[in-house]
Amino acid sequence: MKRKIFACNKLTRNKCLELFKEKGIQAKHKKIRGDEYLFALKKKLIEEAEEVLEAKNIQECIEELGDLQDVIDTLMQALSIDLKTFQELRNKKVKAFGAFDDGLYIESISAPVGSPQEANFSNHPSKYKDITNTA
Repeated sequence: MKRKIFACNKLTRNKCLELFKEKGIQAKHKKIRGDEYLFALKKKLIEEAEEVLEAKNIQECIEELGDLQDVIDTLMQALSIDLKTFQELRNKKVKAFGAFDDGLYIESISAPVGSPQEANFSNHPSKYKDITNTA
């Protein structure tokens, strides 16, 4: 039987190979460790966050948030980050900068040319697109 092959290149859950096999899907796979594993977990974090963004209803959102939490928990374990330390640092950041529960949304920012702030924003164009000549 002729088969179609698709690139996947991503971390997957432990039981997926078994589930694929039951459906007649063959998966070329390998075990990864160390920096390659950490990088794959970080990419998985982004993938799951994008799936939260794409969720069409509350049920899908709950499922995708669960996946996101699984990846966060696994990444914390892989980095040997204990929950107490995590919560302490998280609470410190909330105390210093606040939380996201007010719905505050910044549309644009401006900084004096030549200032350290302008350099910071300019050095991160994927996060802060320069719209100086379009505003």
